Amino acid sequence: MRTWHVGSLRRRFLAIVLFGAIAPLAMTGWWLSRTAVRSAEQLLRAQLDTSASAVATAIERRWVERRGDLLFLAENEVAARTVGSPAAIATAEDNAFMSRLFAQVRATIPRVALRSSSGQLRWSFGDSTPELFDAGFAPSRPPANTASDRRLSVHLPVRDAVGREVGRLDAEIRIRALLPEDSIPVLVNGAQLAVVDRHSGQALTSPDAPVLPRDRASFTLGGVPWIAAQRVMSGASLDVVIAAPALRYVGPFQKAARFGMLMLVLVALLTAGLSVYFTTRVTRSLELLVDAADAVAAGNFERKVDTGGADEVGRLARSFDTMVQSLRRTLAELSHQQALAAVGAFAASLSHEVRNALTAVRLDLQRAEESASPDGATSTLISRALSSVERLNTTVTGSLAVARGGKAEMCPVDLHVVVAAASVAAEDAFTKARSRLDVQSPPDGAYVVRGNAAALQQLFLNLLLNAAQALSPRGVASIEFFSDDSTVTVAIRDSGSGMPDEHLSHGGEPFYSSKPGGTGLGLSIARRIAEAHSGTLTIESAGRAGTVVQVSLPRVHNAKMRSEDVHA
Repeated sequence: MRTWHVGSLRRRFLAIVLFGAIAPLAMTGWWLSRTAVRSAEQLLRAQLDTSASAVATAIERRWVERRGDLLFLAENEVAARTVGSPAAIATAEDNAFMSRLFAQVRATIPRVALRSSSGQLRWSFGDSTPELFDAGFAPSRPPANTASDRRLSVHLPVRDAVGREVGRLDAEIRIRALLPEDSIPVLVNGAQLAVVDRHSGQALTSPDAPVLPRDRASFTLGGVPWIAAQRVMSGASLDVVIAAPALRYVGPFQKAARFGMLMLVLVALLTAGLSVYFTTRVTRSLELLVDAADAVAAGNFERKVDTGGADEVGRLARSFDTMVQSLRRTLAELSHQQALAAVGAFAASLSHEVRNALTAVRLDLQRAEESASPDGATSTLISRALSSVERLNTTVTGSLAVARGGKAEMCPVDLHVVVAAASVAAEDAFTKARSRLDVQSPPDGAYVVRGNAAALQQLFLNLLLNAAQALSPRGVASIEFFSDDSTVTVAIRDSGSGMPDEHLSHGGEPFYSSKPGGTGLGLSIARRIAEAHSGTLTIESAGRAGTVVQVSLPRVHNAKMRSEDVHA
C-alpha cells in the first residue's frame, strides 16, 4: 500500500507536468505550425489577388481602347446605311472610306466583318488587302489563330442614327493588344496566368500553360495543390485566372513548421525525461521517509532517514530524525519512570515487611532489656541493638520515601557525617571481600547540603556496597570530596574490573545488573535519591581501570544543623 501511495504521488507529479506544461506546449506548437501554413497560404492568395486585379485592370483599360476602335468601324453613317438596307450597294467611295478606317485599326484588330441583320456579309477586311464582298462572292477564309498571334472574337451590333440595330460587326482582336507582355505585372514566383474566353472557354494566353479551372480558389493539378485567384471582366467576355503551386510558396513555411514541431517534440521529451528523473528523486526521498515512519510506528526507533539534501524534503527528513530521537528519549524516560514507579511500589511493600519484622525485633529486645540487669553487659548489648534497630527503621523509611518521590523532611546535613555513617555500615562488606575502604577526612562543616540524612546515607551505602562487590581481594576503594561555591561532589572510586560500555548505558535501570543474582535496585534507588535532592549521579569506567561514581549535590552556606542530623 505504501508503494502504491508513493507511486501515485509520482504519477500525479508527472500528470501535472504532462497536462500542465507539455500538453499545452504541444497544442501551442501545433497551432503555431498550422497558423504559419495558413498565414503563408493567405499571403500567397493575397498576392495572387493583387496580381489578378492588376492584370484585369490593364486588360480593361486596353479593352476600352479596342472597343472604341470597333465602334469607330460599326457606328459610322456609311456602315449603318450599307448594312441596314438590304438593297443597298456599296460604292467605291464607301469601300475606300471603310478601307481607310480599317487601316487605322488593323494593327490591333486584324480581321473585321460587317453583316446585315439577316446575316448577309457586306464587308470583310482581312490580314492583307481588304476584299469587297458582293452578294455573289464568298468571304475569304481567315488565317489560322496561331500561338504567337492569339486572338479574341468579338461581336458588336451595328446601329443607325436613331439607335436601331441594323446589323452586326464580327471582329478578332489580338490578345497582345489587350495584354502586352511588357505591361504584365510581376506575378508570384512560379505563378501561371490564363485569360479565358468566357463564351468558348478557350485560353487565350500561352498554349503551353496548364489548364486552370475557373471559379475555384484551390485545386489539385498533377497531384500538386494549387491556389488560384480569379477576376471577371465587366466589359470584355474574359476571365483572368492566376494560380501558383502552393508548395513552392508554402513549402518553406511548412518546412520551418515541421522543424519547429521536431524541436518541440525534442524539448517535450527532454522535459518529460527530466520530470521523471527529478520526480523519482523527490518521491524516492519521500519513500525513504515513509519507510522510516512505518518502522517507527512498528517500534523501531533506531531507523533514520538519510536523504543528504538541503531542500524541503531533506529538512523534513532531518526534522523527522530529530523527532524520532526525542521520541526515543521520551519513551526511555517514560519507561524509566514506570520502572521506578514499580520499584517504589515494590519498595513500599518491602518496607512494610521489613518494618513489621523490625517492630517484632524491637519488642523482643525491649522485653529482654526489662528482664536484664541494668548494670550488666547484656543490657548494654541490648541497648545498642535497640539503637541499631531504630536507626535501621528510620533509614529504611526515609530512603524509601525519597526513592518513591514522597515528601521527606529536608534540613542542612553535613555530608561528611552521612558518608562516614554509610562507610561504617559498609565495613562488613569490604571485610568479607578482603578489600579496603579509604575515606578522606575533610574539615567539619565544610560540606553541608540540604537533604534527608537517612536517605542520603542509604544512597552512599548502596554505592559503597556496589564498590565492595566489584573489588577483588586486596582491592581498594576510596571516597573523595570536592566542592566549589555551589556544589559538593563525593567521588567513590574502586580498583575493580570496571564496567563495559553496554553496561554503562544501562546503569541505574531497575532490575538490570551485571552481577549474578543482582537486581539493579541499589543503583536505581541511589540515582532517584540524588535526583530528589536536586543532584546528579554519574558513572565513569575505563575498561579494567576501575569505576568512579560521582554524586553532586547543591551546597548550603552558613546553615545551622540540628544535632541529630549532624550525627545521623
